[in-house]
Amino acid sequence: MRIIICFFLVLISWLCSGIWKTSLETKEVYNRTKGLENELSLISGEIKSLDRYKNEDVLPLEELYQRIFCDLKEISSYYHADCEVKISGGKDFVNIRDFFKASKYKGVRCIDILVRADLKNQPVTYLVSVLCKQLKSYPIEILKLNLEKNMFNLTLRLYGV
Repeated sequence: MRIIICFFLVLISWLCSGIWKTSLETKEVYNRTKGLENELSLISGEIKSLDRYKNEDVLPLEELYQRIFCDLKEISSYYHADCEVKISGGKDFVNIRDFFKASKYKGVRCIDILVRADLKNQPVTYLVSVLCKQLKSYPIEILKLNLEKNMFNLTLRLYGV
């Protein structure tokens, strides 16, 4: 009788350890599946964010920077606001290619620019709405928007090739 009880105890403990190992493997497979789902959602989000520029002409980053620089200067002069546009971390504008860096998108480079406007008694809402409407058609990401006293600070990330 003792032998039969010992046999059943060993069998039950073996079954319990097998079930425990199987549940651990199932949990690991589930976690890997969730990780893959998260990666796929990130990739699909990246693709969706790039899809809106699919039919656009690809602009070199230098040309895009010049266009945006001119647009910002034109808008600020219309609203009689002093505007300063500069590359973040840049001291001289002789060669802006030195400030290009790889972006999170494959094959696309980016550059961060700082826009500072002095608004001396100007309504901020008009300037911001016009800037947002104008910049909406370009591959730009607004990183930071800050309004202190009469200074409007905007940090933009431009994407191009």
